[in-house]
Amino acid sequence: MTFLTDHLRLGPVVFQGRAYPPKFTMAQIDKVARFLDQRCRGRSPIIYLFATNHPKTLAGYFGILKSGRICLLADTACRALEWREMTRDAPPSAVIRFDESNDVLSLDSEISLRDTSLDQQAMHELDDVCTMLFTAADDGNAKAAMLTHENMLTNGRSLAVCDNLHETTPTCALIPYHHLFALQTGVVAPALSGAPVCIVESAQPARLRAAVAALSSARVARLYSVPAVFYLLAKAWASYPATSLPATLGSGGIKLSAQVLNRYRQAFNTEIHEGYGLTEAAPICSWHRPNDRIRADSVGRAFDCCELRIEDQSGSPLPPSTVGEVCVRGQNVMKGYFANARASRSALRNGWLHTGDLGQLDADGFLYLTGLRKRMLNVAGKKVYPAEVERMMRSHPNVKHVAIHGRAQELHGDTVCGTVTLRTGGSAAVRAFEVWCAENISAFKIPGRVLYD
Repeated sequence: MTFLTDHLRLGPVVFQGRAYPPKFTMAQIDKVARFLDQRCRGRSPIIYLFATNHPKTLAGYFGILKSGRICLLADTACRALEWREMTRDAPPSAVIRFDESNDVLSLDSEISLRDTSLDQQAMHELDDVCTMLFTAADDGNAKAAMLTHENMLTNGRSLAVCDNLHETTPTCALIPYHHLFALQTGVVAPALSGAPVCIVESAQPARLRAAVAALSSARVARLYSVPAVFYLLAKAWASYPATSLPATLGSGGIKLSAQVLNRYRQAFNTEIHEGYGLTEAAPICSWHRPNDRIRADSVGRAFDCCELRIEDQSGSPLPPSTVGEVCVRGQNVMKGYFANARASRSALRNGWLHTGDLGQLDADGFLYLTGLRKRMLNVAGKKVYPAEVERMMRSHPNVKHVAIHGRAQELHGDTVCGTVTLRTGGSAAVRAFEVWCAENISAFKIPGRVLYD
């Protein structure tokens, strides 16, 4: 087994104007690892981590791995029904939810221990795995993708090489850390290269000026985010010298609109380097290198750790400029979906990960996305599967029928919309159903526009 933590070259961490030296972070990592080794009695190697943009998340993630356990990244937006299903399908022996009001680890109160176990077959399946995330709910049920130490290590190293991360390139991922793109760009890759990490808690509109001030103060040289955040940042950045803008801007999660790309070209004379990936590939599959000439509508060329090809429906490779399914092969491709051999066989065929995305490669190997084969919505970089939302909503006893669809927007991706038929109607019934949804389903999955029949 290749332990990701054996390859750490931690740089300083900057958070809320304070710099934490590598020794401090390493001591926190060791403290988490020791706590789990000494106190965790559950026989499941899975540890849930509510990954927020805070220095403690580095301690939690690497501490879990250093203890030889597996980190399952959890979103703080997760609600009751989702939580029950996740912990049923991937039972944890501990759940970590850090107190973000300070930088002092209080593990007795921040780590909840559970007496859980897995059978021998499940334990064998998790061998070499270090990171898990629930995804791929296109059939209505989310699945836990299993990423190995090699998957995460090779993808992180590829980013460090492609974007030339080193001790003098402060790096920031302005995306919540429970997203694998954020964890890889803002935590793992910098920690493998010695790059300083700048942590910014929020990119909410009301706090954009504070976010830009933090980035400028830390002299961030590599910034990774999603198109909607870059759009919002542009206005706040206009009041800062052009030299304060990071040298490299990397965008992922959702297709970059021409509106955002052109705004940075015209206002700051700089490019946004776009990439493409998915959780099952740890997650980056293609990238525009800093020296690449940006090709309009392209998401770059294959990452150093993988190769891309386009296949037809029979699985045969297609020539350049022909649309088909995007497939990925390489050291970054997941081991499979936990306890779901059927879904694993469907996604991993003949050594290739079938993404469910449609696209084409040009003669130089640059990838262009053209659509989706799977039924999925992209809400500002967050993936929403209509079949999953429909299944969860149908579990409410007063729901007779539900249909979820999306309405496309250029900047933010899709808006979730839906039609719901209740068995017993009326304003009180509608209100009760909406309260139930808020308690049981993540807010970004709930339709913003609902038509009640």
